[in-house]
Amino acid sequence: LETTTFSLNTKRVENKKEFLSLFKNALKKLPKEKRKELAVKLVQNTIASLEPKGKSRLLSKKQKEELVATVKNVDKEKKLLKELGVDEKTPPEEVEKKAEEKIKELEKRAAFDQEAREKLKEVKIAKETLTDKQKRELYLKQNIVPTIIFEPLNSDIHYLKISRFSPQTWQEFFNTFSKPQNTSATTLIIDLRGNIGGAIDILPYFLGPFIGPGNIAYEFFHQGDYKPFRTKTGWLPGLYPYKKVVVLTDNKMQSSAEVAAATFKKYNVGVLVGETTRGWGTVETILPLKTKLEGETYTLLLVSNLTLREDNQPIEGRGVEPHIKISDPNWKKELLKYFNYPELVNIVDKLWKGEIGY
Repeated sequence: LETTTFSLNTKRVENKKEFLSLFKNALKKLPKEKRKELAVKLVQNTIASLEPKGKSRLLSKKQKEELVATVKNVDKEKKLLKELGVDEKTPPEEVEKKAEEKIKELEKRAAFDQEAREKLKEVKIAKETLTDKQKRELYLKQNIVPTIIFEPLNSDIHYLKISRFSPQTWQEFFNTFSKPQNTSATTLIIDLRGNIGGAIDILPYFLGPFIGPGNIAYEFFHQGDYKPFRTKTGWLPGLYPYKKVVVLTDNKMQSSAEVAAATFKKYNVGVLVGETTRGWGTVETILPLKTKLEGETYTLLLVSNLTLREDNQPIEGRGVEPHIKISDPNWKKELLKYFNYPELVNIVDKLWKGEIGY
């Protein structure tokens, strides 16, 4: 056996027991840190070799905490406060004033400056989080950044940005659409671009208002078996007005975001416009590792299931294809075939270019 740490030179090993004995004796000769490094590498390489390769892995305590924080969308450093130059005691009115000043300044450069466009999105998220009573309280008390932003783009077109699917996503969505809206708007743009997924168990709640109660929201596939998951909610009054729906997708979307896109496509909820999604179609389970590696506790992140597209093919390695690819020179004409609505096409174009939206 040869590694970057040491080499074991011996005659041919006849059986597993003899090999393990030689291996353990060789390990004892290594310094503690080298033993730990080797043990972790061996376990990592073994786990990573499982199909689909590279998806299962070993997590240190710190890595596990970071993963949990990512799923919950936690901002421990309170970056949103720093973004606007305010503190926890700054009243919402003053926060809004400072945010609007920054937004106006950035909008002047957004059309030709990519950095300004990205900064503009961050400022808008900070404003939304720190001026909404419920979102502000959640952020200041638990460091949780909202995953949903909803805003009118004009009198007829509304915009819904979903950055990821976290434990609080359903409650945010429900708060937004549970009551009838006093609006004449008929069009909704759902922006899933850049959504890294997260808590897939939120989807039976999130998808119910779009496809109805008790319907199959998605399926897991494992070793030849299919496991369906049905919606646990139903229609919401706030979604009733929207007769025209566009869903924006890109190649950075993964995991449960891809599942949501596939369900939208399967049930004809809206027209998908953008790019084929990343193709990260695995569901991982966290399992504590009982055996410590050189005194440190680790956790196994193991693939337990595959998710499926609307055509019953695995999302893994394939992704979810949009109805209209933004790379098609004629994409605008294609969208007009679905909705003869030039203003909608114009707004989708601006969203894709980053001139508006989040």
